[in-house]
Amino acid sequence: MRYANDTINKLLDDKKITQNEYNILFSIEEKHSRNFTEQDFFNKTLQKIIELQKADWILDLSYIKFPKFNFKYFSRNEEQILSFNDAEFFSLTEFAGLDFKNDVNFIGTKFYNDVSFAMSTFSKRAYFLSNLFYANISFRGAESKNIFHFTNNIFTKIDLVGSYFSNIDIHNLLAFNDNKALTTLSKKNFKNMESAQLLKMYLEKQNIIPEANKYFQIEQELYLDKLKDKESLEPNKSATKFVLYLNKFVSNFGTDWIRPLLVMFIFSFLASFFYILFSSKLILFIFKNSLIEEKDILLWIAGGFGVSILIYLSYHYKEWRLLILSVLGYIGLIIFSQDFRLITNDISKLINPLNIFKSKDYFEHIAPYGMFVKLIMATLIYQFIMAFRQNTRRK
Repeated sequence: MRYANDTINKLLDDKKITQNEYNILFSIEEKHSRNFTEQDFFNKTLQKIIELQKADWILDLSYIKFPKFNFKYFSRNEEQILSFNDAEFFSLTEFAGLDFKNDVNFIGTKFYNDVSFAMSTFSKRAYFLSNLFYANISFRGAESKNIFHFTNNIFTKIDLVGSYFSNIDIHNLLAFNDNKALTTLSKKNFKNMESAQLLKMYLEKQNIIPEANKYFQIEQELYLDKLKDKESLEPNKSATKFVLYLNKFVSNFGTDWIRPLLVMFIFSFLASFFYILFSSKLILFIFKNSLIEEKDILLWIAGGFGVSILIYLSYHYKEWRLLILSVLGYIGLIIFSQDFRLITNDISKLINPLNIFKSKDYFEHIAPYGMFVKLIMATLIYQFIMAFRQNTRRK
């Protein structure tokens, strides 16, 4: 059987390597459990292949099936371009501490176990395109002095602490979940908060704001985990956690402008419910002209609060059918129920922040509660503005 590495195929045709040597490079049999003899034969054959290509401009190691592998044990021409395209690494793989003086190509490569480029230097261009990392990948302390392409990759967990990339291209990254199925990136796919923080920083520099927002959200999730750690020495942990959880609930850390609107929707019913409870019938400045009994108003408001919670949860968990049904049900109530329409109209008046500037203050008889409601509404509006701006701002 022939493989797609034309360089090694020619070495076989020219009888510079034997068929057994050719087979060991591309064999997939017993790939997870090669014994010492097979490993030694593979290493000697690989070194022979590298020696035979020393005069070439490109060291072509594409399509090779690598067992346990540490590249620093193989002597080579350091000025060569390296090509590991479509190679497969089945065990622990080490490229740590190396100085790649020329271009490096990992395109369509598969890593079935941990791989490390820790403390390595990429002096020229590095291409990590359309690779599959089924385990951990580490660039801890690595440095890239030229453009570093890291696009269309799928990985399980990445570590970027202490790394530096002078020019990095990051696009279309996905993750493997616990069942090795594809999913979007989450905190599970980052070894630490700093790794997500670095990717966010590079994307912000390139003004790719929507992508940067995704990594900011992950960064904040990891920061929360850090604060939960009993051994963490972060100051004011409890207060910081409260603020972060609130920010997560309201606007997903300032990355989702729809959430504040939905939270305003929820809060409007909640504020109205307690407004009626705290007010006496004699000084109830809103809902007073309604012909509906007070207890019925409270039931309508409680029902509206339940629907608003359902809408928020449907949006949060991306249950789009339930979300559409909930919204249509709410609209239907407004259209076909005069009582609910009147109550909704009064609620809008009550929580409308512009009422602050009007002579009529609906909260003048319960000023402390009014101050609390206005403060919450101002905060939600601020969250909405900041999240909306974050998603639409340009350099």
